Amino acid sequence: MQTLTQHVVIPSDHKLHLDLALPSGTPTGPAELLVIVQPKPVVHNNRVLGLAAGKMKCAVDFDEPLGDGFWTGEG
Repeated sequence: MQTLTQHVVIPSDHKLHLDLALPSGTPTGPAELLVIVQPKPVVHNNRVLGLAAGKMKCAVDFDEPLGDGFWTGEG
């Protein structure tokens, strides 16, 4: 038994025509073909990189140690 994977887009009429090229070592003769339909989620990435470029600045003392008041919640 061999496993073949082919990514497809299912058309709106639900008629899918497959043209599989089997590996040359596949024995000829009677065989059983098993088709498993596993829908994939559609991923929408609406983010656009660079829209906020240059609009934020890091504080001058960013790398300085935090005071004791920060850790104790006193200020």
